[in-house]
Amino acid sequence: MQENKTTNNNSTLGIKLIILIGIAIIAGIVLLKTLSNRPPVRPTVPSDSIAIPDLPVTPEDSSTSLSATDSLRPVAVSDTVGIDPRPPFEAGYEDGYLSGLDDGRVHKEKATYDESSAFRREEDQKAYAAGYREGYAIGYKDGLNGNEFNMSPPNEEKN
Repeated sequence: MQENKTTNNNSTLGIKLIILIGIAIIAGIVLLKTLSNRPPVRPTVPSDSIAIPDLPVTPEDSSTSLSATDSLRPVAVSDTVGIDPRPPFEAGYEDGYLSGLDDGRVHKEKATYDESSAFRREEDQKAYAAGYREGYAIGYKDGLNGNEFNMSPPNEEKN
């Protein structure tokens, strides 16, 4: 009979301990949640007055870092504001190919077709339109076949 009381006391003690730990965890969560709802503390020093050190560029640093970037050509993305640095035919071909590729994937010919450009000279606009037409036709065909940039699709089964 004595063993039963000891076992019973141990199990009730364990249950009480688990309940106390659970209550402590919930109280901690509530406390942290209320502390996180306070407004942020403003910095005492304005950010304009923080000193930023000037780092002089030494001749040996500039010669190694600039020579590597001199040979790189700037590439304009489609949403760039300003003048497109690409040659007109090349720009039209790239834009037309990507538009044709998208339309070919969804099987809707000329859904996104737009050969207008921001080039100012008439011959540049004509070159862009010619490149766009050529690129669109190839891109549309690649999109229908599941190819991208003239590459076969990755899930193609090989015999």
